[in-house]
Formats: sequence, structure tokens, C-alpha cells
Amino acid sequence: VTVSVLYWMPRAELQGIESAIFPFRPPSRCRDNQISNTFPQIEPLIAAFRCAETDIRPRSALFFGPPGTGKSAAARQLATECGMAFLVVRPSDIMSQWVGDSEKRMKHVFRAAHAARPCIIFFDEADALLSNRGGSAESEVMRRLKTEALILLQAASEMPEHLFIVAATNIPWELDPAILRRFDTHVFFDLPDAASRCALVRANCSLKQSVGSAFAAALRGCSCSEVIAACRSVRLKMVLSPSADVRLVIELCAQQQHRAAKEDDVKRYREWGHANDA
Repeated sequence: VTVSVLYWMPRAELQGIESAIFPFRPPSRCRDNQISNTFPQIEPLIAAFRCAETDIRPRSALFFGPPGTGKSAAARQLATECGMAFLVVRPSDIMSQWVGDSEKRMKHVFRAAHAARPCIIFFDEADALLSNRGGSAESEVMRRLKTEALILLQAASEMPEHLFIVAATNIPWELDPAILRRFDTHVFFDLPDAASRCALVRANCSLKQSVGSAFAAALRGCSCSEVIAACRSVRLKMVLSPSADVRLVIELCAQQQHRAAKEDDVKRYREWGHANDA
């Protein structure tokens, strides 16, 4: 099972776990300027983890929102701020063509997290593993896997001081209702506002303040990753054409930058969040 561990996990604590996790990576505090390393959405979670009363700590959280809005980076920051091991699980880490193997891999993930406790298990692209059950196209393997996941999530919820489950999805309405009930809180990651776009532009593109502000304003409707991509385009164009008018360059890059999430998409996320507020 190729499960990435970000932050730390002492090798000695993994004795006897059947090839459940590797490789190891050093601590990460999201300082790569990819996405702002401050996420107001997770501050209540951080405060709860730092509280001495362990019985009020959350046990799980669902991060949802448009693609590229920082869900994965926020989960990494949560682990860093709370001093917890961070175990990333992707669908390809779990799915297997062999009967019973997918459930076994899921068990290995939780066993590894238990050995590394306190630990955050981060299910990336959770909808691929935990979508609605009972569809005509659903295989027996997926049905068994989801049943196993429900059992393991319930067991993890009974030890809140040791394990915390985070799942991220771009399509929360596809998740199984029984799975949704296992998450204590739902955290919405919206498209960046004007201030956040300005911060991203400052971190990823060396522009005068007035030019940077204009560029950030022109990138309205972009996700965090799309703002970063637009900044990269500006830097590349200025390297290739040093004498170009920077205002024309940023205008062109803003116009050309693809925006994956439309206004109707963002509205649907908000409506789903209100209807399923945990």
C-alpha cells in the first residue's frame, strides 16, 4: 500500500505493520508559497485540539469545496499545528483487483495510524471511495469496502484523543449519507476572496503593489491553485519578454486563466453546506 506520511512517524513504532506506509517525509508547514499557510476555516479545529478537555475535541471533519481551494494544504497545516502524524490515503492506495484486498488495505491504514498516534488520517478524493452505496454500477468490492470503512470510522471516533479523520472532496453530494453522519463537522473551502488573492499574488509574483492588486482583482473567480498558475504565467512571460508592458501581461494572463468553478457551482457548494451543516 503506497500511503504517504507527511510530518513525522518514528520507524520504531511501525514494527509489525505489513508494508502499510511509505515513504517517510520530513515535517511540512506549507511554506512552499503554493497556497497561503493560514486557513481561518481550521482555526476552530486547532483551538479544540489544544484544549485540555479531550472530550470536546472533534473526531472527524469533512473538507469540501471547489478544486484547488487548499483542502489538502489545510489538512497538512492542521497536523503541523496540532503536532500530529499525518497519513495521506488516496483511492489508488486502497483499491485492489483481488477479493478482500481493498478491505485489508483499509484496515492496514487504521492500524498504521494507531501505531503513530496521535495521528490524522487524510482521505484525499474521498468521494472515489465513499460515494453513495447501492447504485446499479457499484461492485461487490466497493460495497464491502464502504461497509468496512464505516466500521473503522466508528471505531476511530471512540478514541478522539488519538485519531482524527479528515476527508476532502470536490463533490460532497456524492458521499454516502451514512458516511456523512460519521463526520462531526463540515468545513467549506470557498474560492479566495480579494484579500486572499492579493496575498497569493504577493507570495507568488514580484509586482508593484498597485499592479499586484489589479492582477488579483482581475483573477476574481479563480481558485487558489489557479491564481498561482496565473502568477507562474506572468513570471514566464516576463522572462521571455523582459521589455513587455507588465500591465498588458497581467491582463492577458488573467483573461487566459481557466476557471474551473462557475458561479452556479459555488452556489451549489454553499447550498449543500447549509443543508448538511454538521
